[in-house]
Amino acid sequence: AAAAMPDQHPDIIAIISVGAVTPAQLDLLLRRAKRSFPRSRLLVGYWAAHQDEQEALPQRVGSEGIAYAESATALVDLIGRIADEQAQAQAAETVPSIPQRAAG
Repeated sequence: AAAAMPDQHPDIIAIISVGAVTPAQLDLLLRRAKRSFPRSRLLVGYWAAHQDEQEALPQRVGSEGIAYAESATALVDLIGRIADEQAQAQAAETVPSIPQRAAG
């Protein structure tokens, strides 16, 4: 993301923490990332050492382009699904349409 051009945004940004940050710090990071890359999907893997910290996270699943993954495997699967969806959408945009012949 740091090497992205000012007008370009990464399709997916994955933020992973295994408890090194507090829920408030993670929320601040997410707000800043969303503000800096408004067209990017944010995927979060936050696996806190203590269950109560993980439960304190603002669970904005599906809102504001932020999705939370419960495990590393779930995060990898989610990235794969999103990448596949975007590849299919781009392929659909590049398929040339066949011009219609005028009746006559």
